[in-house]
Amino acid sequence: MKRTVILVATILISLILIIPATYSWFISREQKPNEFNVANYGVKLVEVFHGWEQKEVQVSNTGEAAVLVRVTAIPILMNYDKSERLNTTIDGDEILDFVRPANFAANWYDGGDGWYYYRHALLPGENTTLFLEKVVLQPWFDFNANPEYDGANLDVDVIMSSEIITGTYKHEDIWDVSSNPALKTFLRNICDSYSA
Repeated sequence: MKRTVILVATILISLILIIPATYSWFISREQKPNEFNVANYGVKLVEVFHGWEQKEVQVSNTGEAAVLVRVTAIPILMNYDKSERLNTTIDGDEILDFVRPANFAANWYDGGDGWYYYRHALLPGENTTLFLEKVVLQPWFDFNANPEYDGANLDVDVIMSSEIITGTYKHEDIWDVSSNPALKTFLRNICDSYSA
């Protein structure tokens, strides 16, 4: 009987000592503030017009983070009173010529998806080189053979898209470049060279 009392007393004392220690281990926690700053993001399209044909286009990084940039241009050709949209091709040939600067290929990459990608990380405070200098009619175009184009109105919608450069390649999902391995590699190389 004496053994049973000692055993029960030992168990009770052990429980009294173990339960608070275990409880304090489970509820013990420490908090530290996890401070981080998000870069100010700002990119804008800069368009300068010089009459009907000339439209200079580039992109400016007004933010605080390096970005990837892509641009596309969509011509909209309307008849003289803007009541009818006109084709920008005749017999499969483009009637409009997008005049690019001489250094265009050195600075812009044709992604094959309708977009042109700037070949460099666009750093804060910097501008891309010109994407477009002007849009003109092809020299072979004949107004006499195509009178519906006489007095036509041209509008070029320039669309720009940009993404902050991250080490996780978030642009790949947003721009959906997974089906184009060459473009995916091209953009990753820009990101990797910027972060190196």
